[in-house]
Formats: sequence, structure tokens, C-alpha cells
Amino acid sequence: MRKIIVVYLDVNGTIMAADLAQGKTAEIAIAHELAKKTRGIWHHELPEMRYQDYVEHHLIPGSEANAAIKKQRRDLYLRFLAMLEESGHPLLEQTQATYHQLVTILHTQQSPLFASFWTLLQWAQQSPYDIRFVFRTFGHDLPHIMTLLEHQDYKIQNLFCYENDQLFRGYFSDTLFIKQEVCPRVEAIFSEQFNAVKDDWQRWNRHGETEAYAKPFHNFPEVISIFFDDNALEKQIIAPIGFTSENGTPLTTVDLIERGYIVPVNPLKAMIQPEFFVKKIENLLLK
Repeated sequence: MRKIIVVYLDVNGTIMAADLAQGKTAEIAIAHELAKKTRGIWHHELPEMRYQDYVEHHLIPGSEANAAIKKQRRDLYLRFLAMLEESGHPLLEQTQATYHQLVTILHTQQSPLFASFWTLLQWAQQSPYDIRFVFRTFGHDLPHIMTLLEHQDYKIQNLFCYENDQLFRGYFSDTLFIKQEVCPRVEAIFSEQFNAVKDDWQRWNRHGETEAYAKPFHNFPEVISIFFDDNALEKQIIAPIGFTSENGTPLTTVDLIERGYIVPVNPLKAMIQPEFFVKKIENLLLK
């Protein structure tokens, strides 16, 4: 019997730049990510740092569980290129060139989903392992993902949602998830090759967007699990359950990042590196 590998994939920012459900175009997504990742001098009294760190620790500190803080930061990220131009910042020319390169790459791809994601699916078909996929999102983009996959003859067979710590099986009617039954076995979320889970954003936000209330990530000893999420390092967005060290100590997201079971995805790399996801899985298997 082939060993099962369960690949959990966040959607927006991890395998896809644009988010039609939020009106977020690829251009907006790229500008947003460039702002967050670009390192430079943003104030003469501060050392070099990422613009995201400058915004979050110096301009607009606080938790993004606060909607006002989240919006203020997002507005600054979206004005990043304009800010560089208006201030005559030395990073302007380099950042503009990178922006146009990334936009060109996304526009030449056949799908809004990154080429690295399709490479992952092709690799899974040829792998000696039994690869299962579970798409995870706090948003409303699963119907769009389902359509994009069906265009390539892939079908999501299982649909679930978390609500108040319960897992429900159901289906989508347009963008509305219709609950059919409580699912008593969490393992059901990877019982087919393609599965999807709409996670409980309201519960997470209501509890200050802390790890204990984030996307549940269960450890099943009989399978190898890996979770890709672009916010894994910056936010408490994944809740490990049942992962322990050799001496029985519970492992946190930080621990699992170090061990390779959780991968903080850099969208700018996932956009341009065809083997991005495959290499991360192969590295985990080598361990």
C-alpha cells in the first residue's frame, strides 16, 4: 500500500495571486506582496528592514484582528509604488522592474493559479506516493478554485466547513456553503484525492486571531502532512493539533515550520519558481 501524503494548500496568496471574491486583481496582489517583502531604509533614524515591519511596528502597530488597523495597513501597501515614486526613493527603479516582471509572468500563465501549483499536480500523478490535496481558506474563493480545477479535468470530491469547532460536510450553491451533516471523523477531509475546507474566520477573528482558534492542522500518524500558507510566519493562522516532540511536548507552528511540516509561502517565489511546492515536499520526505 502506498504511503499517503496530505498536502494542505491555502488558496489566496499561496497558489493564486488574484482573489475575485474580494475584487483583488493580480496587479494589486503583486503590489501588496512587493510592499511587504521589500527591504530598505524607510526612516533616517531606523535601520534597514522590510517595509511590512516598518508599517506594523512603527507606523501602524497593533493586531490585524482590528479591522481598522488591517485596512490602514493594506492602504499603505497598495500605495507602496506611488510612495517610492513621490519620495524619489533609491529602490524605485528596481522595484518597478520587479513589479512589471511579475505582472508579465502572471499574465502569460494560462490560469490564475500559479504554474508551480500545476507542476505540483503533475508531480503528484507520477509520484510513488498517494498524494491527497486539501484546499483551505478563510475566504469565499473555493467555488472559483473548483471551476479552475474542473477546466483541467480535476474535481474536488469532498467539501467541508468548520463552524464553532465542528466539521460539517456539505456543498456549494453559488458561493454559499450548504451544510448537510456533521462529520465525526476529521480524517474524512483527505479521504479523496481533491478535498476542500472553508475554515471559520469569524471564530478566529472573534478570539483575536490567535493560534488556538486558527485553521486546525491535525497530526495523523498514518500519513505525512504538510501545510502551505503564505501567512504562516506572519500570523497565528494555523492551529497544530496532536503534533508532539520526541519527549511528548506539544509542537507549535514555529516548531513545525522548523521541521518542514508547515511552509510559509513567499508568493513572489511561488509565482516564478515552477518547482516551489514540489521541492518543499521532497525536502520534507528526505528528512
